[in-house]
Amino acid sequence: MPLTASLVLAMTVGPRADDSIPLAWPSGPMEVRVALAGPIGSDEADDAVGRPIDFRPPGGTGADPPIGTLRIAGARLEDEGRTLVLLTDPHPAEASYASELPGGLGPLRYDLSGVEATWTAEGGAEPGWAGWLPDLDLDRSRDLTRGSAEHDRAFDLLGTPGTLTLRTLVALPEGQIPLAVEADRSFEAEVAFLPLDVGPGHEAEGVVDSFGEPSELFLTIPTGPGPGAESDRGFPSLRVSFTPAEGEPARPITRSDQILPWAPAPPAGSAAVPPLPDALEGGDATRGEAVFFAEKGKCSACHRVGDRGGEVGPDLTGIGDRQDRAALYHAIEAPSAAIEPAYLPYTVAMADGRVFSGVVRADGGDRIRVLDADAKAVELDRAEVEEIRPVSTSIMPVGLVGALGEEDLRDLLAYLSGLRGG
Repeated sequence: MPLTASLVLAMTVGPRADDSIPLAWPSGPMEVRVALAGPIGSDEADDAVGRPIDFRPPGGTGADPPIGTLRIAGARLEDEGRTLVLLTDPHPAEASYASELPGGLGPLRYDLSGVEATWTAEGGAEPGWAGWLPDLDLDRSRDLTRGSAEHDRAFDLLGTPGTLTLRTLVALPEGQIPLAVEADRSFEAEVAFLPLDVGPGHEAEGVVDSFGEPSELFLTIPTGPGPGAESDRGFPSLRVSFTPAEGEPARPITRSDQILPWAPAPPAGSAAVPPLPDALEGGDATRGEAVFFAEKGKCSACHRVGDRGGEVGPDLTGIGDRQDRAALYHAIEAPSAAIEPAYLPYTVAMADGRVFSGVVRADGGDRIRVLDADAKAVELDRAEVEEIRPVSTSIMPVGLVGALGEEDLRDLLAYLSGLRGG
């Protein structure tokens, strides 16, 4: 995963060196925070609403065309105007995000790397702080976030007695990968939901069966002055490393290896599409249009063509210019094989125990809408949302090939493949 420009500078020379690029981070699937050099007013914050945030595949630059946009639906200020909170649609993919902040505040650059952190004071029942850190290495996180009002406050807390939990996904190569964690005090660690044994020297080692997918790493460590801790810094010292292959030296887990636990997978590359069955060649586009807008297939309940249809799924206006008949058939037959990032479904868990699934959209700064497979929408209060997590299964129903039958499916493909020039 690429680093944003501001953090590249920070990791190269220590603390952030380019104050013209504000530190920005995703504080949740539908929220971005920006650390400002000085306070701004609510009018300046409101100017960000409606602006698009472009996203590109990991490693993409401004010279590459974006693969989609994220909408800023609301904004507010915290920390006496020094932290700008942008409320957005869900981040649809592990990608590079970029926009321009209003009023000369500078460029907005960030990705979905980092660590979810929660700190609870000694004897406390509820977290005293929860947020984002750029790195499991807390010394590096301190350097990268210096000047951020939120993180200055967080590191003050980490210097006092309490418990810090850290959660991230680590990208490891395939195979049986040795993983090691070292700290200046005792801790608990799990990787891929398996506990690591911590030795008397505050070191833990284990072997991860990696299948090429990121593995979850969960750490719990006490905060406050520890053995040998410097007087002006009480937060723990923590290092995580892995051995890529037998005979190779261990290397540290870097920022590019750490992915936020809620981050969706990167956009899928072009995959081979199976050939179209001979029986589905030909067809009547006029009859296919009737199939598209009829109750039987319910295509138009979710998909739009021109000014007709729904908005739960991708707009199919001009789809014949973008996909051939074989690709269209594959999308109907296997709807979860390649989900457009902007239409990735989510599970939304509410504080009262209710759970909703569907495509999620921001509805201003205070509410969200969840659109389900029946094209029904429910509005929810953002403040009551406890968790939002992406789902890898499309809400487009499976079994449409059988439900439509060969003749209707052939006509539908004739109609869709003929939609051009949209």
